[in-house]
Amino acid sequence: MLVTNRATFEDMMKIPRMIIDRESPDYSTQYKYPALSDNNTVLLQYTSGTTGDPLGTMISQGGILHNSEVIKKAFGHDKNLTVVTWLPPYHDMGLIGTLFQPIYVGGKNIIIKPFDFLRNPVIWLNAITKYKGTTAGCPNFALDLLVERVGPEQKTDIDLSSLKVFFCGSEPIRSASLKNFTQAFGQCGFTENMFLPCYGLAENTLMVTGIHHSEKPEYLLADRQSLENTNKVVISSNADTALSFVSCGYPWLDDQVLIGEPEKSIASGEDTIGEIWTKSGSVCQGYWNQADKSEETFNARISSNKEGPFMKTGDLGFIHNGQLYIAGRIKDVIIIRGMNHFPRDIENTVEQCHPALQAHACAAFSSEIDNHERLIIIQEIKRTAIRELDSQEVIEAIRSAISAEHEIPVFAIGLISPGRMCKTTSGKIQHKKCSSMWMDKAFKSVYSWQQEFGEYNKHTIYTGGDESNHKNVQNWLINWLSNKVKISPESINPNKPIMSYGLDSLGAVELEKDVKEKFNIEIHLADFLENNTISALARIGLENMLKDTG
Repeated sequence: MLVTNRATFEDMMKIPRMIIDRESPDYSTQYKYPALSDNNTVLLQYTSGTTGDPLGTMISQGGILHNSEVIKKAFGHDKNLTVVTWLPPYHDMGLIGTLFQPIYVGGKNIIIKPFDFLRNPVIWLNAITKYKGTTAGCPNFALDLLVERVGPEQKTDIDLSSLKVFFCGSEPIRSASLKNFTQAFGQCGFTENMFLPCYGLAENTLMVTGIHHSEKPEYLLADRQSLENTNKVVISSNADTALSFVSCGYPWLDDQVLIGEPEKSIASGEDTIGEIWTKSGSVCQGYWNQADKSEETFNARISSNKEGPFMKTGDLGFIHNGQLYIAGRIKDVIIIRGMNHFPRDIENTVEQCHPALQAHACAAFSSEIDNHERLIIIQEIKRTAIRELDSQEVIEAIRSAISAEHEIPVFAIGLISPGRMCKTTSGKIQHKKCSSMWMDKAFKSVYSWQQEFGEYNKHTIYTGGDESNHKNVQNWLINWLSNKVKISPESINPNKPIMSYGLDSLGAVELEKDVKEKFNIEIHLADFLENNTISALARIGLENMLKDTG
């Protein structure tokens, strides 16, 4: 059994091992193939972002073969397949979609390290060009990253015309991201019909639905008020008052997808938002050593005719003209850059990061702003801390703690008075109500902070040249950080940790590359993540340069 996540060194050492080069030369003739069936568990794929222990989905031999055939049919793969990927192999989209699929059809696979892509995204497109990749794919955030980071001069060497499939999944797919990418890389031979939006999850091995590789993505505008008030999809032509959705296609082979009402165990009709249920040969056999959770998730049935069993995905969606559209998560999961983050995890981090913060009175939620999913924090202040509150210190503590623990940036923070948090009568945080109040600016905050839009003048403070000295490097770091996290350079203190300003791991990777290009000095990723001050980072970079030249 292969465990793809959370396996410690000690656990790995307990697995029986055979040293084949020390065995008898005749050993191969004695080998007996094990009796395998479609129901044999072949690996555990752990779900991401859960509170407490992760859930290991038991992926079967038959499940992998079935899902591999689904992907083959939808994507039009054959032995001429060339996948070019940077997706992590411990994630289901990387493992099943880009490692197993070439093996299944007899194709080729070009693999790039995930961190190498994050440091310099253009290398992925260069590899597609060099190896004439036919299939590539990524979460939505990577499309925006490529549009932002690949400049005009780099595009002259990129040729994406060999692509037949450019799949997108793992997090909500935004129509603006698809269109912006098509516009940005049209000159490189990319066309919109290369996109293949799809939907999947670890509990279904990987893919649940997807369009056919010959089809163009379909977009839909739905009236916001109707969705919020009735859960009904009413088509709208007014982009200013509507929500945009991208079709994730339809099920393949004999698989089924329906929209269910979990509390009533009934199937909803078209254009009604509900929980996505699926019945498929790809559905895993349950959660490892979690019988109750497995029964709850994998044994749903329609109450009227006992049809089933269906797997309850926990995702909200609707079906329009036979195609599935994703609307969100039932349990308020925050998805940023393809990774799941549960509000309770983030809220625990916030509540413990500063003594002025009230326990069990924090709401973490996300909102789509400027075509990106952004993290918002609303937190009560203790009554005893109101009078002598250092608001800026608290804001910095929250940003730093979330960056260190969860590696995601915070877009906005609202500190509110005691007793102002939206809760149910049983004391549970009402995330949807908090989100609505924040959008409507209805919270009366003791203090609030939000990233600013626009770009600061890169020479507001930095007036030095390319000379590598402490002052130049420090001031350049301040201005770089100002532009990245959208705060004024005057408010950045070089003697405070750089992560306290909300820089996440992806930003640190980008900064590592940019500072080397500017001053030819090395500040390693570990130096950023160890929460060094800006001043200390400048000194570390110069010390590393002296070591290299000495």
